[in-house]
Amino acid sequence: MTMCGFAENAAANTAGSPQQADMAIADWLTSPGRRRSMEGAYDLTGIGVAQGPTEAYFFTLLFVRAPSFHPGIAGSDTTDKSSAPAPRAARIE
Repeated sequence: MTMCGFAENAAANTAGSPQQADMAIADWLTSPGRRRSMEGAYDLTGIGVAQGPTEAYFFTLLFVRAPSFHPGIAGSDTTDKSSAPAPRAARIE
């Protein structure tokens, strides 16, 4: 797929708190640049979480805008019509 726009947010938390994902999102929302990525005109999002050998957690959000995406215009979705897997809730403790 050809991309028209791309952004990424990344975070690492070593606090040992069960709310590490909440902390990463709160940090992104208070950062003007990262919040702008989260609220941007993107039509695809990827989320990644990994735990390192020192038990630190790493989080990433990827945002992609396809050429056919035009926010606010009905029917302007991506050209990829393949079905995505159903979302699953994830909890990090």
